[in-house]
Amino acid sequence: MKELYRFDTVMEMLDPIKGGYRCVFYDAKVVDRFPKGRKTRVILRIDDVLELQCGLQSNGDGRYFSMIGRGRLEGHSYELGQPISVVVYEDPNQLGVELPEVLVELIAQDEIIERVWNKLSDGRKRTLCHTLHRIKDVDKQVRKAMDFLELEREKLADKGKW
Repeated sequence: MKELYRFDTVMEMLDPIKGGYRCVFYDAKVVDRFPKGRKTRVILRIDDVLELQCGLQSNGDGRYFSMIGRGRLEGHSYELGQPISVVVYEDPNQLGVELPEVLVELIAQDEIIERVWNKLSDGRKRTLCHTLHRIKDVDKQVRKAMDFLELEREKLADKGKW
């Protein structure tokens, strides 16, 4: 992994109105130096004990942040305002999430599913992957994936992109 930035900071919270997530903030000048700017997917290594795949979002005040859900901190006791050491790496997986095995198989077996998948934005792809990762039953994963991709195909058709 390519190291992009290293710094000491504190664990902050995104405005509770926006969701109350714990965050790591970056100055815009730092993000501008990343290979794909604000579209760079990153891996955060916090205190050499926790590694997280993240994206970058604008805070609207000239800074960017990566959100860290409480579930991703499970087993680690990070309090707001706690000093942390952060190393930012470029994520070699630009999608930022592993493809579920069910999805890999569906894409390999069905050319329409593959075509829909290839037309999706990375954000829609991530949404489907995260959804499938939360489902334990393989049959339910297949149904969910097929329903999701069919809806996306319909949206593409409505926009004249199918």
